[in-house]
Amino acid sequence: MELKDAAAFGDGENDFEMLTMVGKGYAMGNSIERLRKLLPKDFEFVGANTEDGEAVKLQELFFWKEQRIFNYNFDYLYSKSLFKTELKKIMTFFTQTLDLYNFFSSSILKIISEIIS
Repeated sequence: MELKDAAAFGDGENDFEMLTMVGKGYAMGNSIERLRKLLPKDFEFVGANTEDGEAVKLQELFFWKEQRIFNYNFDYLYSKSLFKTELKKIMTFFTQTLDLYNFFSSSILKIISEIIS
């Protein structure tokens, strides 16, 4: 994987390089003022840590990507008359993707809970 294909989230001055080197960086809504001043004026901010800003953005990104994949595959399959068989494969893929996302989210929440307790 190349940096241009990665996304990153950050809220501190130490995150500046990471946020600006990846393909798409997102600063948290509660970012410190020094980071805000370093970032370009049009840099995208997401919700604060306390608002699950990272999780909300990841969900938005995954949903958008899945929707694009589904729309492309739906049009292709419909035109090729492979609809039922291939649709089952696509549904399996989406189910596995959502299961992975849910596992990832719950793992992060467990780690954060352990850190703050």
